[in-house]
Amino acid sequence: MSVNSDSIYGTKASPITYDYEWGTVTCKPGKVFLHVFNWKANYKDMIVLYGLINKVKKASLLADSSRNVKVIQEYNEELAYNNLKVMLPGNAPDAYDSVISLEIEGELKIDDILLQQPDGRIILNSFQAIVHKGREESQMHLSSGGVIEKWFNKDDWLSWDFKVIEPGEYELNLLTKTDFWGEWDFDHEVTIGVAEQEIGCTVKDDEKYHDKPLHYQDRCMKCGRVSFKNAGNYTLTIKPIVLHSENNRGLSLRSINLVPVK
Repeated sequence: MSVNSDSIYGTKASPITYDYEWGTVTCKPGKVFLHVFNWKANYKDMIVLYGLINKVKKASLLADSSRNVKVIQEYNEELAYNNLKVMLPGNAPDAYDSVISLEIEGELKIDDILLQQPDGRIILNSFQAIVHKGREESQMHLSSGGVIEKWFNKDDWLSWDFKVIEPGEYELNLLTKTDFWGEWDFDHEVTIGVAEQEIGCTVKDDEKYHDKPLHYQDRCMKCGRVSFKNAGNYTLTIKPIVLHSENNRGLSLRSINLVPVK
């Protein structure tokens, strides 16, 4: 803990709000910390971070500041996004949390649009959505856990603006969540629209979850496939057709995930 204390105490969660196979990110003024839990996660000898605008002045292992880390920063002018490649120097210095410290110029800045990530996934979290309320008295809200809850009103809907780096075919998955006691409402019907395509999806109760731990279950609905013919900016919308509230939960939405078809 003492070795990594600078990356823990006095830091805050990074505004780079993506899930990475290799770990997570924290930051403090002038520094960004890459917590690498899986040293050889996907790119073998490097990890890739999209969206960081600031110039990196120095990169080093927090456990040994004398071991500098090579970084390559690129800006894709055609698609307008920033790309940082961090070369992993040999073996992991820690079995659980190897921290790479990035000293940056100025106040932390990131690209202001959601980006497809290096592993190919496009993760559209509920806390990143643009909320469109059809009525002032709507109960739909974002919980402290980042989940849209109490979605009872069919006039309410959500949208996300995002950038596709790699065009192709994607599986479209909807992630919902039960409450602490495992209670939820289901059989909701929604329409998801993106890239001039519309996919209907029914949020069903799947028996495969019934033997899982009760509390706060994440449930994944496979909605179908969509295609992006070109790289660039897109908007995805989700609009309800039928909503249920037998358990006074309504539709709960954690995220919509687009996973490339291999």
